[in-house]
Amino acid sequence: MGAPMALRFQSAGYDVAAYNRTPAKLTPLAGAGITCAETIPALLDTTHCTVLMLSDAAAIAEVLLNESTQPHLSGQTLIQMGTIAPQQSRDLAQQMEAAGAIYLEAPVLGSIPQVKDGSLIVMVGATDAAYAQWSPVL
Repeated sequence: MGAPMALRFQSAGYDVAAYNRTPAKLTPLAGAGITCAETIPALLDTTHCTVLMLSDAAAIAEVLLNESTQPHLSGQTLIQMGTIAPQQSRDLAQQMEAAGAIYLEAPVLGSIPQVKDGSLIVMVGATDAAYAQWSPVL
């Protein structure tokens, strides 16, 4: 889902940068002109809002809550779009906020066809201010 979402953001006029734990999956995005980062810290250093589409809470923690990445979270907005348990989301929100990031929970209803045609349903949990700021992206 991440690659079609990145392409959709790009077609909507956003500057997009991407990262994938499997670098070969970035080849089509690079071919479409999307900047591809080799590491999460490198990605975070070039963005102020990061949309996460990872498989589960363990993957999110593995990617973001490690020694090399945590220092780069300060000042970031993280929009977590995977489907995880409510308590996992609350725990992640606390950890992200402790690192100085803004966290939005935004799981989706739909799949790749809905991303491509713009009909993906996004369910957002966030502060009023964060929702107001990032609703154009959502």
